[in-house]
Amino acid sequence: MHLLLLSHDVETVTAFRRSSSEMGIHLYLCEEAREARSALREYRYDAVVIDCDDTHAGRAVLKSVRQGRANRGAVVLAILNGDTHGADAVDMGANLVLNKPISCDCVRQELRRVRALIGNDERQFPRHPAEGAAYVSFGRTIDRRADIVNLALGGMGLHLRDPIEEDEILRLRFQLPGTTTVIQAQGEIAWADPQGGIGIRFVGLSGNSRVELEKWIQARARSAIN
Repeated sequence: MHLLLLSHDVETVTAFRRSSSEMGIHLYLCEEAREARSALREYRYDAVVIDCDDTHAGRAVLKSVRQGRANRGAVVLAILNGDTHGADAVDMGANLVLNKPISCDCVRQELRRVRALIGNDERQFPRHPAEGAAYVSFGRTIDRRADIVNLALGGMGLHLRDPIEEDEILRLRFQLPGTTTVIQAQGEIAWADPQGGIGIRFVGLSGNSRVELEKWIQARARSAIN
């Protein structure tokens, strides 16, 4: 899961950093509203956490999350400290509300709720580390090269030098690592980060490609056990 946190409150940042690390969540911290707005325009996140009352323009950022294309479907958690009512935060776009003071225990509890709302396809489709080249096509762009980071039956992780700004279905072509099998699929961007990483969720995978990918994953799982 990839999560953006907007806060400069030391206790809040510390609690989310510790909890995210323990739960295997990738945390991206923004301390200013301007920085968060820029990140939300350019990258996709599974979840967005906004410290509304103790961050300048925090409520404005909360209102803007749903207005952008990139993070319209993100799960949004609003952190409140007395100035904003929970019902108002929900009206501004929050899925969940957390009131201060907060602790690592309550943050972990909220992050579990966030994962439940997302669906956590990483549990359903465990990802396996992989290396190789993938070729991504979209719009007028044909076969932009990307590096494979991991593979799962439900999607894949890639690293790109240049970001994909178009919000549309991607056409993917790659060879299963260690084989001569070529997989062709369609996917959508589930998340993207400033380092060039993107997560792809498969939305179209032919029957034969799915069978071959399943075989590859099963072989990797057996190898890990042995």
